[in-house]
Amino acid sequence: MRLTQTLSALLVAVAMFAVTTCICASAQAAEVNRIIKVDRNFDHDLTGFELKGAHGSVACETCHFGAVFKGVPTVCEKCHDGGLAKGKPEDHPPTSNSCGNCHTVTKWSVAHVDHGEIKASCFSCHNGVGAEGKGASHILSRDECADCHETTSWTIAHFRHDGVSAACVSCHDGQRAQGRPFNHPSTTTMCENCHTASAWDVG
Repeated sequence: MRLTQTLSALLVAVAMFAVTTCICASAQAAEVNRIIKVDRNFDHDLTGFELKGAHGSVACETCHFGAVFKGVPTVCEKCHDGGLAKGKPEDHPPTSNSCGNCHTVTKWSVAHVDHGEIKASCFSCHNGVGAEGKGASHILSRDECADCHETTSWTIAHFRHDGVSAACVSCHDGQRAQGRPFNHPSTTTMCENCHTASAWDVG
């Protein structure tokens, strides 16, 4: 009770006289009456952990519980573990714990995605719910996006026909992809009986 009254009085004094110190009390039982004054003008950047973004509005004692100033974690997942601070939700794609590769300290929503950190298939995110997936007009294919797409650009970088489960003519219709030219012999034979996916010339 006495500690609470002491702290309340000190906080009122700080507010009234604009004292430039941060007053913290140790939570360790042996040091309940120990008051620590920390210069509010202390440059936290000197510790190697800048108080940018959301970290700048966190109360000192959240990280420095018990007035411990050395050895406080500086790696995201040590605090953002779902206990001390919000961590990865259950529906987060399997990734490494290098949060800064996709998130920033100013905003938790994804700023950019480093696909090198993702430890799951493309379709686990690109399913039309988590992220843009195959549209209604996408050709019938397996869910291995990397067969045709790169992580740096969604436009097709290369096309591997072995991932396609549709008939050739479903794409090679003269609109989506080159189809039979006007001078092609009339036939009902399947394209692959004469052509290969790697060379259009008759094999």
